[in-house]
Amino acid sequence: MATVQEDIADIAEAVRDYGITPVREPILEEELPGGRRKTEERVSWEERGPVIEVSSGNSASIRYFVDGIQRTRLIGTKYSLRYDVLVPVHLSIVGAIIIEHEAETYKPVVEPKIEVHVLVPSKKILDENFLKKCGHLVEETQKKGKPGWEILNLRRKAYIKSSDLRQKLEIELTEQLLKRKSFDDGLYLLIDGTIYPHNAVVRPDVIGLIKRHYESYLNPKDETQVFSMGLHKRSAIFSFKRRGGLLSRPAKIFSCYAKIRHEPADPLFGLIRLEFFEDTAKNVDLLCTAIFDLTDPLYMASREWDTKVYPIHICERYLDSELPSMNVIGAILGW
Repeated sequence: MATVQEDIADIAEAVRDYGITPVREPILEEELPGGRRKTEERVSWEERGPVIEVSSGNSASIRYFVDGIQRTRLIGTKYSLRYDVLVPVHLSIVGAIIIEHEAETYKPVVEPKIEVHVLVPSKKILDENFLKKCGHLVEETQKKGKPGWEILNLRRKAYIKSSDLRQKLEIELTEQLLKRKSFDDGLYLLIDGTIYPHNAVVRPDVIGLIKRHYESYLNPKDETQVFSMGLHKRSAIFSFKRRGGLLSRPAKIFSCYAKIRHEPADPLFGLIRLEFFEDTAKNVDLLCTAIFDLTDPLYMASREWDTKVYPIHICERYLDSELPSMNVIGAILGW
């Protein structure tokens, strides 16, 4: 099986040899600004609130932590005679890991996975020699997001496809874990990000932790109160339907906001949102208390540290150690 570096080298050679114009400075799609948007789903309150004091005392036991990584870089463009448009070509690197936290130690419990892909709207734009060399790495993006061939829209589709590929790896690892481990003893699995209504994770012992707040679920009055709440408080529980996505089916999602760190001048500082399924709602205070206990050390020298729990920081460091550095990727691609 080819290594990550070997796959990138094959892609670089195919880009140079088969009609793709390399970009001088590769753009990381994950770093592009994204505005907040109102959710399209109907949101219903499940508790009175909007702000609730988390009852102190007992906490749940969150044993397993799932995290993924994605890097979606625009590496070239190609003019398509078939569609009469300039088409972006992306390099996607995705990975996933699950670690176990027990007795103050952290260790991977399933083999981490890293994959490399070339993302294009349609394979039809690529030279047949490109497909012979790298066809097994090519993924199409045209069916993602909004229809259309505008280049910014195509770049957005690549980002969405990369997210799907990362989610697919996370689901695969979660399925492996659930085949090997019994969760009948009150342990929980925390996913860094939204929970997707796939059979592998529609369980009362699976929760999601969201650190970025691109989607608005509350009306402006309630949102102001919730975002301004103090340390170790949470919002009332609300619910919404999540449409089925990759390997998923529609499901009702329950959610609440919580403050794991506090800075009065910045309402988003330390603000997280939890997602879970209905059977978990009765234990939300136990879960919040457990998450509050996972914020030590108080400062982590990493991006978004204020909304990060320490086991997820460990996951990210492990995945970063498995990926080639940007200097190595740049040297392979000739940047």
